[in-house]
Amino acid sequence: MDGGRRGQQVAMAGRQAMAGTTQTTRRHSNDAQYVMDGDRDRELLLEALELERQAARRYVSHAAGTSDPRLVAYWESLRRNESEHRDLLAKELRRLGVTVPPETQDREAPGPGADPSEVGR
Repeated sequence: MDGGRRGQQVAMAGRQAMAGTTQTTRRHSNDAQYVMDGDRDRELLLEALELERQAARRYVSHAAGTSDPRLVAYWESLRRNESEHRDLLAKELRRLGVTVPPETQDREAPGPGADPSEVGR
């Protein structure tokens, strides 16, 4: 599955979870139906949580890698958005009775020009 479609599915699962639905029939563009169950919803929410955490770390790294104050403000704005999404996902997971895994720092996204071997040290 391509990343765009996977991202859309993760986002849809998050929206459904926020709306309080735990089992939903959805149609794809090819009209194939599928039913999302609670276990799959939780799996998608956990995946979305990790993606939001990674994005927030990436934007911190990007901001640290530039001297342009406009870009610093831009990256910080994006980081705040991702952090808000992360918090909403964590709240929903807790509502579902799922233990939210602790955030790890060893998987930070490297910033521009960063040596990937130095990330997370």
